[in-house]
Amino acid sequence: MKVLFVFPNILKYENISVGIGHLSSYLKAFGHQTDLLDFTYGLSEKKVLRRIKEFDPGLIGFSVTTGDFQFCCGLAGRIKKVTRTPIVFGGVHPTIEPEETIRQPAVDMICVGEGEEALLEMVSRMEQGEQLRDVRNFYIKEGDRIFRNEVRPLIQDLDRLPPVDLELFHYERLLPLRAYEGQVMVGRGCPYQCTYCVNPILQKLYRGGGRFVRYRSVENVMKELHDLVGRYRIKSLYFCDDVLVLNRNWLEAFCARYRQEIGLPFRCQIRPEMISEPICALLRNTGCSSLQMGIEAGDEYIRNEVLKRRHSNEKILEAIRMARQADMTVYVYNMVGLPFETDKEILRTIDLNRRAKPDFMQTAIFQPYPGTELKAICEREGWLREDVNQIRSNKFSSIVEYPSLSRKAIRRYKSRFRYMVYKDEDLVKALICLFFDSNYRLLTTLRAKVPQRVRAWVNQMIYRFSMSR
Repeated sequence: MKVLFVFPNILKYENISVGIGHLSSYLKAFGHQTDLLDFTYGLSEKKVLRRIKEFDPGLIGFSVTTGDFQFCCGLAGRIKKVTRTPIVFGGVHPTIEPEETIRQPAVDMICVGEGEEALLEMVSRMEQGEQLRDVRNFYIKEGDRIFRNEVRPLIQDLDRLPPVDLELFHYERLLPLRAYEGQVMVGRGCPYQCTYCVNPILQKLYRGGGRFVRYRSVENVMKELHDLVGRYRIKSLYFCDDVLVLNRNWLEAFCARYRQEIGLPFRCQIRPEMISEPICALLRNTGCSSLQMGIEAGDEYIRNEVLKRRHSNEKILEAIRMARQADMTVYVYNMVGLPFETDKEILRTIDLNRRAKPDFMQTAIFQPYPGTELKAICEREGWLREDVNQIRSNKFSSIVEYPSLSRKAIRRYKSRFRYMVYKDEDLVKALICLFFDSNYRLLTTLRAKVPQRVRAWVNQMIYRFSMSR
């Protein structure tokens, strides 16, 4: 059977969808055909409809985040006008908001949670003409009825999954836009309880369904890496797991193999409380050139009690110091517009970044994502703006209005955050950040229109700059 996936990527980030890539490779392993509508490069509605007609899929599957939801619903509605092909929504948003999603007129079914085994069963039944109403992980519409099925246990042995289907994304075309940096994920699941994140919701969904945090074997990861660097012109790697260093025994075994067999520079994500001098030495000696970690808030009450990230300002400063002493650059994440924040708390976040002196930083506007603890707090306090309650991006605007902090003030802090951190140390860098952050929406719109050769050159310059001080 033919399955056509849709990757909305409305912000045009130069990433693949690891989720779609795994679904595609899993279906192909059992003899099915797949194709992709990838909006990374921009697609007109005319091209979308022509591709659907040419491929003639038996199922169209959307990977949907909360920020993509309205776009996906609109596109699915337009597709429905020209084809009767069933449409399934999967991904984070349908998993967290299944009732809202299945009520959408153009959506025939949704897949909740981990999708490989569930989608294979659904496609196989459709191909054989069997009834669909009891496929686990799926909500199914039949006329006016909706059949809601429980989720199956998590896949415990990730080595059973074939590698991500990179050819689906025309990876050789994408790599120049990523400065020839490969993207790899070695495990699934995060054990932490951050109140703004989806992971606590997924932990609850799968309680009793097996280990939530799972790693592929070192041998399996190395096999993928050898294939990746053998097939493509890879210059560096990004391990996109939430936290790469959770399992120390796994990490040490992996680093020993990676250092001998691959040896390319890489970057990864880590939490401040996991950083120590031995960990820094292990990662740096293996080839790690950059660590990414969350500061999120400079006020310890906001970080510890509101966000439930249990580490102190001093631990953050110590972690960044150790990483830089090990000759790794540091990239930090921050948020503004958090519940209970005022100007004072945001200025504390700016001050902590000044003291930390990270090499690079990202500033996001807090978004009350569905199902999260902080969304419930915002609803309880009446902070959600009913006229702007659709999340689009944490780069653009806030959908909360606090008595002590307006949406306009939050946007202003977002656009000036990096400038305020860098201006005393490096005014040129601060002014560049101010230009980009003040014009982010416009630049995002323009980036897809820039010729790919120019876009690739710019991205490679940015990458080289970000990997060195």
